[in-house]
Amino acid sequence: MALETAAGRRGSADHPELDRLTSAMVECRSASAVHALIGDAQAVLVESLAAAPGGVPRVGLDRAPLFDLASLTKPWMASLAVVLAASDEAPMALALGEIWPRVSPELRPVTLGEMLRHRGGFRAWAPLYGLCRRREEVARALLDGSLRSGGVPVYSDLDYILWGESVKRLTGEDLDRLLARRILEPLGLRRVDRQGVADRSVPCRLDGSREQELARTQGISLRPPAPPRAGEPHDGNARFLGGLAGHAGLFATGAAVWALGRLWLRPDVLLGAAGVSAALGGSGRFAAGWWRRRVRGSAGPHLSPEAFGHTGFT
Repeated sequence: MALETAAGRRGSADHPELDRLTSAMVECRSASAVHALIGDAQAVLVESLAAAPGGVPRVGLDRAPLFDLASLTKPWMASLAVVLAASDEAPMALALGEIWPRVSPELRPVTLGEMLRHRGGFRAWAPLYGLCRRREEVARALLDGSLRSGGVPVYSDLDYILWGESVKRLTGEDLDRLLARRILEPLGLRRVDRQGVADRSVPCRLDGSREQELARTQGISLRPPAPPRAGEPHDGNARFLGGLAGHAGLFATGAAVWALGRLWLRPDVLLGAAGVSAALGGSGRFAAGWWRRRVRGSAGPHLSPEAFGHTGFT
C-alpha cells in the first residue's frame, strides 16, 4: 500500500525502526493512521506519523491529525479528578450517598476514588442510549443498582460515566468546561476537544456492530447504530451524553496525549506530587485513570513494573 508519511521530521532519521513500525501498522491495515512520539520529561525527542492515502487530510507533523481517544479519555478525567480533589471540590473519599439523594443501598458507600479504579461494581458496559430516553435519566439508571455486575469489580465504562455525572452535580459545570478550565488552559493545550474538527480527524472505519453484539448478550435489542460522522465519537454512550462523558468522547493529537503522560511524570507542573502519588498508589490491576503494567495485557516485559498506561477502542 502506498503511504503518505511525515516520518523523519523530528529526529526519526536516527531511529528508522520507528518509521518502519508506523508505516507497517498502516500497511497491514491494523490502523488507518499512526502517530508515535518518544520523549523525556522535558520534550518530544522523536516523532513519526504515517497514514493511509486519504485517511487524514494533509498529513504532516505541522498539521497533526486528531484521534478519537475513546477510553484514553479516562486518564484525562483522572487528571481532572486529582485537581478537583486537591481543591476539595470533589474529594476522592466522597461517597455516592453523600452526593445523590436517591441511590441503592449497595452503592451508597462507593466513593469517587473507587469508581476511578473500577471498583464501583458496575458491569463493564451497557447501552444507556437504549435504556434511557433522555440523557438526564442516565444517572438515575446507574444509581438504582440494576446495572451492577453482581460479582468482582471489572473494568467498567459505567464507573466513569457515573463519576462524570457526580462531578457535574458537585460542581455545576459540564465536563468539557471543567477540563478546559482546570487542565487544558493552564497547560496551554489547544488540540483537545469533545468534538473533533471534521477535516482534521482520522476517519473511523468501525461500525456499531460491537455495541449491538454486547447489548444482545444483556438481552437488549438495539437498532444498528449509525456510524459516526467525521469528528464525532464512535462510542454510542458518549454521543448520547453530548459528546463527552467520563469514559470517552475526547479527540486529541498525539502530541497532546504525550503532554498528558508528561503531566503525570512531572506532577509539580499542575497535579501535585501528593495527588499523583495517591492516584497511582495502592494495588490491583487499576490505578486511578490508568492500567498498571501487565505483560499479558498491552504492555511488554521491557517496561518497568511501575509503568502505567491506557488503550482506547478506536
